[in-house]
Amino acid sequence: MAIIILFRTLLFTCITISYVGECGSLSDAQSLYAYITGSVNKYLRPESNQSEPTELVLSFHLKSISGLDEVHGVLYSALSINVAWIDDSISWNPNSYGGISEIKLHSSLIWVPDLILGNPANRISRIGLADVPVTIKSTGHVIHIIPDLLESTCDVDVTYFPFDSQKCVIEIIVVGYMSDIKFKVGGKIDTTHYSENNLWILASAKSGISDMGGLPFVRLSLSLKRRYSFFILNLFSPVLIMIMLNIMVFMLPPDSGERVGYAITCLLALSVYMTFASENLPVSSKPIPIVTYVLLVYNVKGFQLSTFLKKIPNQFTCTRHVFRILNSHQ
Repeated sequence: MAIIILFRTLLFTCITISYVGECGSLSDAQSLYAYITGSVNKYLRPESNQSEPTELVLSFHLKSISGLDEVHGVLYSALSINVAWIDDSISWNPNSYGGISEIKLHSSLIWVPDLILGNPANRISRIGLADVPVTIKSTGHVIHIIPDLLESTCDVDVTYFPFDSQKCVIEIIVVGYMSDIKFKVGGKIDTTHYSENNLWILASAKSGISDMGGLPFVRLSLSLKRRYSFFILNLFSPVLIMIMLNIMVFMLPPDSGERVGYAITCLLALSVYMTFASENLPVSSKPIPIVTYVLLVYNVKGFQLSTFLKKIPNQFTCTRHVFRILNSHQ
């Protein structure tokens, strides 16, 4: 029992101390902490030859698409960015520190690249939370995991709503560095833990590197396809049924006197439903969805049909009066 308690105590000590590897004592971790913080200048790029660029290896994990504001053109996405690089000033022999081969420190203690959005929707700010721990290995490899909810601009084209597809781009740059930083990305964005959006289908997610006036930046391309089932069932189907009912007014007998009332009733029903339908259409003037013109034409045609039917009884009355006069003169 004493051996089990001792084992659990040692295991707990290894977990509570912020490092991974062979279990070392707290004093070993403190000595390693003092060595790292004392030998690192967090304001200088971690490159022995300052004329050489620092290579940043980035990988991306998309968690969810929180929403797409079609009016203001804003994409809300939950993203985790893994940034890895080599710090030449941080390396140690694990045997000198109780076998510790990996340690976690706050990002404010060493040099870390400041990532920002190149196409922010609101204010420009650093991506990620402040003082997020970074993982440092004895070989000098540094891994920084940056989760954040990004708000980036997106050019929305709703011409073919609701069968439209959108391509949104997220641009990520490093503040203060141009040729001093070299990006390396995998090309594909990890969507293993992606949570599906109830309005948009993620068709593809890719990453690449681009250049803007000598400033390198990472470009994330997200292709989204709208789920149109809701709009078919709740928007287009009722409007189509009302239009068909309006056309069926010609099946009523002309002498019944119900054609005008029936047509006006269908027109009023269509007008009321058009008010509901307009609330579900994208509010955009550039471009205007084609379906907006279609619904407008349907509404105008319904009004013309009602006006036409309203004049028919008068024409029939005049025709009968003319025939009555002709028969009286025979």
